[in-house]
Amino acid sequence: MIPEAVVGANGEAAIVTFDDHVNVVQEFTTDADAISNIFRQLKPADNRGGRMIDAVEEALKLLANRPGPRRANILIIGESRDRGSEEKLSDLLAEIQRTGVTLYSLTYSAYLTPFTTKAGDYTPPDGGGLLTAITETSRLAKRNTAEALTNITGGRQLKFETKSKLENDLMRLGNEIHSRYFISFTPDLTQTPNFHHLEVRIKDRRDAVIRTQPGYWAGLGGAGK
Repeated sequence: MIPEAVVGANGEAAIVTFDDHVNVVQEFTTDADAISNIFRQLKPADNRGGRMIDAVEEALKLLANRPGPRRANILIIGESRDRGSEEKLSDLLAEIQRTGVTLYSLTYSAYLTPFTTKAGDYTPPDGGGLLTAITETSRLAKRNTAEALTNITGGRQLKFETKSKLENDLMRLGNEIHSRYFISFTPDLTQTPNFHHLEVRIKDRRDAVIRTQPGYWAGLGGAGK
């Protein structure tokens, strides 16, 4: 479903997995079967060290090595919070905004998953019990990393609890990804570095839902998008 919904007929994709480590399990390819096979072979891993921020950093490196102009997107499927990255979120947010990449996320809650998953398909990291409940509840109060990444790029975060909801959300994101428009401009590069808020409207369409990045840095070089 990933190749059809997200990659599309003429797109290409690479796959990066993350837990305690970040691994590039598939370099960029246009082979839909190769992409599907990777997802079929993925196995559950301990989620206590999910390095989401480091994985996005690795994805940016892969994108930077692709030749020519492109419409680049990063899709995160996992928890909404980072659990152990070496890269700082603040540094990544500044870097990702300069790239023009749009980030989307499909996230789940490790605390809610046991209540929506068959018993035989779920094994908590510590075997369950009070420790898991306390740990996960405290982590839910921390910053939503996926939301921060999607907001800064004008992307979208959707949340799922079941396989059917995940499949539906993939189709929704696929429709949005393939119907986006890019409006580019060149800001004044001579002014003092400063953040400018961005707002986009469609004339005579107040009911339209518009998603953009919240703004851009001027005076740092590069074009706004």
